[in-house]
Amino acid sequence: MYGEGESNSEQIPRWLKRVIIVAVILTFAFGLPGMWIYERHASPEASFRSVAADAVYHTLQLLTMESPHLEGCIPWPLHVGRFSGAAFFLALTILAFARLFPDEWKFIKLRLWTKNHVIICGLGELGTRLALEGRKHNKFVVAIEKSCSASKREAMREKGVLVLDRDATENAQLKQARVQSAEFVVAACPQDGTNIAIAAEVGKLMEAAPSRDAQLVCRALIGSTETRRLLYGNSAFQATPRYRVNFSDLDRHALAARQALRIFPLDFKPIRENDDTWVRLVVIGFGSIGQSLALHAARIGHFANQVGKSKRLRLTVLESEAHIFDDFKAQYPNLHEVCDFERVALQPQLGLLLDDLSVISKEPNMLVTFAFCCEEDEKNFRFGTELLRRMRSANAQILCHQETRKGFAALLSDDFNPSETNSRMHAFGMVEDIVNWENLLHEDEDNLARALHENFTRQHPNQHVSWDELGEGFRDSNRQAADHIEIKLRALGYHSAPLQKGQHRIAKFEEPEIELLAKMEHARWCAERFLDGWTLGDTTDREKKVNRCLVPWAQLPDEEKEKDPEQITAIPSALNNIGRGIYR
Repeated sequence: MYGEGESNSEQIPRWLKRVIIVAVILTFAFGLPGMWIYERHASPEASFRSVAADAVYHTLQLLTMESPHLEGCIPWPLHVGRFSGAAFFLALTILAFARLFPDEWKFIKLRLWTKNHVIICGLGELGTRLALEGRKHNKFVVAIEKSCSASKREAMREKGVLVLDRDATENAQLKQARVQSAEFVVAACPQDGTNIAIAAEVGKLMEAAPSRDAQLVCRALIGSTETRRLLYGNSAFQATPRYRVNFSDLDRHALAARQALRIFPLDFKPIRENDDTWVRLVVIGFGSIGQSLALHAARIGHFANQVGKSKRLRLTVLESEAHIFDDFKAQYPNLHEVCDFERVALQPQLGLLLDDLSVISKEPNMLVTFAFCCEEDEKNFRFGTELLRRMRSANAQILCHQETRKGFAALLSDDFNPSETNSRMHAFGMVEDIVNWENLLHEDEDNLARALHENFTRQHPNQHVSWDELGEGFRDSNRQAADHIEIKLRALGYHSAPLQKGQHRIAKFEEPEIELLAKMEHARWCAERFLDGWTLGDTTDREKKVNRCLVPWAQLPDEEKEKDPEQITAIPSALNNIGRGIYR
């Protein structure tokens, strides 16, 4: 149901198995000749066969700690064999205990020598998946669940997860899980308040914790977008060298939106500076996933032909409930500064809906992405398939949100049906692609974002803040800049790829290219600020979120125009630092 993890047998330490094997070898290699010498000396008149049989039998007894009473001079090889037999017996006893009492064994490991383990608070769907993902990556996983059912506990135990039936908001229980020596903590309980309480308690423990080699991160699941935005600026969760709280890594819908627009970009046909092309995203169904997709599109949907022109992203929402659209606009009151945003009433009949969408797909000079984000996988797949049958334009693509790869998404897999259809209709947001270890740790996307930040700190040493100490809001800003790099490269006819020997790599941009990309970066940065609640003013005031630079490039003061080219020139080296290059 939840995927595969490693079993308890795979959690037995390798050193213990090696001790058993080595002990057996040493017991026979030294114990047998030692016992032969001893038996010969004790019974010189005995026959060869009798001495050999006694030596073998007594050597076997060494492995069970039942060797005969020995008198007189004992040969040194026999001493080695006796101690090796005792080591074998002790190791075998520990192994038997670990297999018969796996939970107790894991708890002993936790208390005595385990560190850099992973603590997961809450064994719902998300917590369970992450616990099993951690076991796949050979992590020692401790799960804290206040009311864990017997069946769930047994399932987790079989996969090698230590389950503590405790309240994770209590200081004593977090201490028992040895949170101070953990690699990171995941707070994935159903209630936002519970996860905030866990993050706060972990923070208190870390204040008194001994120094650490790496910062402890608490990844907290916060379902409310508004609550998440408020927490970004909460002084109670400011990052320190020892501890940081992350409220974005477990936002499944935001992760799905970023992944979808990275794999299936809105500019699926590259847009150059002088192209007469519009980009339009049509979202059908405006729940959490639809809103996340629209928000991310507004953040990164800034293309080369928009610079100094009015060809902004067109964002159309088809939603029957007007209040959902209005609530979203209230959350992002400056959205109109970023893109053209409109709502169209969702037609109740499929035929009428598809007629409307078919008309949109035929608009000239338009790259259209239709994103079906209704709650039912079957509806998204059916609507997308029907639209594809009516749609003839090569300038349109269809995205269908799916909960799992094991449903309708399997029909859109290239492995299942490698046809032209699959190049125009795609599934996204599957839990198998989103809730995994790589996304949780942001290993891929953070590499480039971190490289951009480190390049900035090298150029501005007086503003140096390490990545680990950087607040989550600033991290997200770097991530958004990293997400936009591929759009910039496509505007020049380039793309990034792993470094390739013998292939000509673009080591630096030409001056006209730098100017174009700087203008694009300024438009992206303005969108980021507007969506974060900033407004234009005569003077910059960070406390009030007012900035004088939220103007078109042509109106930007000359001294401010120097900042964006600086970031653009850093792109090739930032990519190179993570093993990627720019190619034509």
